[in-house]
Amino acid sequence: MAARQEVLNVHLASILSKLGFPTQAERKRHYAPDVIISHHYLGVLLGEAEIGGTWDDKQARDKLIERVKERFTQHQFDYIDFIVLIVYPRKFLQEILSQSEDKVEDALAKAEVGFGLAFRLSGKDKYELRWAQTSISVSELPSEIEEMAKDVVELTPEEITRNLIGTIEEAARTVPAIKEMRVAFIEKAAELDINPTIFDNEDDCIILTVKTMFTLGGVALLVYELVRMRYPLELHEISELDANKLLDGLKRLRRINYVEIIDSAINAWSGLPNNPNLNQLLSALYSQIRKGIDVIRRGGWDGLAFIYQRLLSETYRKAYATFYTKLPAAYLLANLSIELEEDKVIDPACGTGSLLVSAFFVKKKLALNPSKIDDLLSKKIDIPILDQINKDLLVDIYGFDALKTAVSLSSGALTLASLAAPRGRLKLLTTPVGPEKAGSLDLLKNAVIKLNGGGLTLKTKTDSKDEQIENFFDVVIMNPPFTRSDRVPHLIGSRARDDLNDLKLTFGKIAVENLFVAGLAKPFFGPWRTTMQRKWPNCASFA
Repeated sequence: MAARQEVLNVHLASILSKLGFPTQAERKRHYAPDVIISHHYLGVLLGEAEIGGTWDDKQARDKLIERVKERFTQHQFDYIDFIVLIVYPRKFLQEILSQSEDKVEDALAKAEVGFGLAFRLSGKDKYELRWAQTSISVSELPSEIEEMAKDVVELTPEEITRNLIGTIEEAARTVPAIKEMRVAFIEKAAELDINPTIFDNEDDCIILTVKTMFTLGGVALLVYELVRMRYPLELHEISELDANKLLDGLKRLRRINYVEIIDSAINAWSGLPNNPNLNQLLSALYSQIRKGIDVIRRGGWDGLAFIYQRLLSETYRKAYATFYTKLPAAYLLANLSIELEEDKVIDPACGTGSLLVSAFFVKKKLALNPSKIDDLLSKKIDIPILDQINKDLLVDIYGFDALKTAVSLSSGALTLASLAAPRGRLKLLTTPVGPEKAGSLDLLKNAVIKLNGGGLTLKTKTDSKDEQIENFFDVVIMNPPFTRSDRVPHLIGSRARDDLNDLKLTFGKIAVENLFVAGLAKPFFGPWRTTMQRKWPNCASFA
């Protein structure tokens, strides 16, 4: 009977996936849950099933309760807060499995089963379990899961975002009116890749600088709160946060890891004059982050995407003269382009990380299958499974951008998406532009990506065999920077542009003429795609 139940589990996973809950199941496994579900903001859910005499069979429920106790006490399942429980009535099982294979799934979608949801209590080593009072059809499971979880989730991603954005907007209204802060924030603009000359007046520059600084500080504090759950003795809750306490906390965090986003936040917030209004705004931001950290901790796509996208609102486009890829579009592109969790992905114009984060979540969805979990459990790994998976996935994600702040925000996004899992340096690189530099476009010339202590450098090719060179990718994914043509000379010097023109770049077999007429989109989209596939013939390219 167990083997037959596993057939049903596979069809259950197929039904849930078609209903928008990506789910995987395996017919053969020893240690893993029956199914694993990726929810858009609840994160990863385990699924366990049993066969009972009826949908509310007590013996079947008791078995599931024992399994819940086991799962929630296994260190490997830390950071997973929900377990979906299913009871298949035995009579139905006998009827449905007598049908042909192609009819089983349709019959299962209409079948009435028992349903329960177990969930951890926030901040406690305890859980609660609730059972539906009536049987439900399998096709109703997604709505039933979300309805039952409403009582557990105190804040939605929308509410968290609204609170964070409200605080940042308040800061943008307040700071320009503080006379002694104006000079400090104008000076900070240049450090944050913000060009003051593009604004009609000084207030607009200050407002954008304030928003960028509070966004960097907010992302860093989100990371701080995630890491604080892992290292409660090293990091503590900061009472009455001000700029100095923020810097002290981030410096303690930096000693643990996550230097990419933390260094940028420290640099952004260093050297400011002490001001009670600024401190009050920082304290309010931190308070909102503490209230909403459980949504981030669960690691669901919507939770991070909604919060992060709104933090990087369209107002930043004016600062960086770039187009921000909306996360739903980025996620769709990643789904279309990435086929395997092992795919090595590069975005040579990553901006603030929309496509990188999307690639990470798509790879994670592919990695969350019971056979992989079964393998990890059989090896008796002593860290949470999500940590191991997240760490492995980050190794094969690469991103470049000309703007240091953008790369920092990309690192923050990937850190949040991976639940601040202990890791090495992220493979992100700032590729500056200048008189002789064309950013990541230099890879079209005689340059290579060098692995350097876990990080990256971009350098001229060398024949040295002692250097570790990254020489292939599976997917190039990007939204080329559609910078205006008249801005290109201000970004890339004549020497660097001449070098690119001299390469006689092609798109396929067609020569690319007037390379910079369309700004920077043409050299990124056509020649990059062709050249990268020449370097790495098996590489798929999407833009």
